Amino acid sequence: MLGRSVEQQTNYDNFRNTVLKVEWQSVSDLILCSKFGMDFVLNAEKRKAAVKPFAEAFLSPQTLLLPNDFPYFFKADVKHFILWKINGEVEDVDVEASMAQLHSMHRILDSCVYINPPHLKSILDIEHAHIVFQVAAADNGNGGYTSSSDKKSEGKE
Repeated sequence: MLGRSVEQQTNYDNFRNTVLKVEWQSVSDLILCSKFGMDFVLNAEKRKAAVKPFAEAFLSPQTLLLPNDFPYFFKADVKHFILWKINGEVEDVDVEASMAQLHSMHRILDSCVYINPPHLKSILDIEHAHIVFQVAAADNGNGGYTSSSDKKSEGKE
């Protein structure tokens, strides 16, 4: 079963109970504005809400591949990304393009892509897939590879 470490869960709960509930109308509004760059307005409760109807630029399907802000608890060599999609369902072609992008940035040893069933989704109205992958030890996790100069600067050589 997937879960977060105690520290990760505490950070997630604090975020949901402070920033999310105080500043935003919903988690979907937060994602639409902070990830996709949509404009927001303040609702009657002075909380941010995505401007609807969406601006022309946001009417066609769009995808974003980003690290999960609140990843599940994995070993350090396992990364957790989210493939977000608005105005359409996540399709095989979206996953294939995302995996190609990740392979260009990381030396991936193994990967798993999944979409939660509706009863397990914490965000119902924005389509998204989880991409979890294991990177090779030489991959520094930031999209590159550790070089000998990196090791020297870290005092490891």
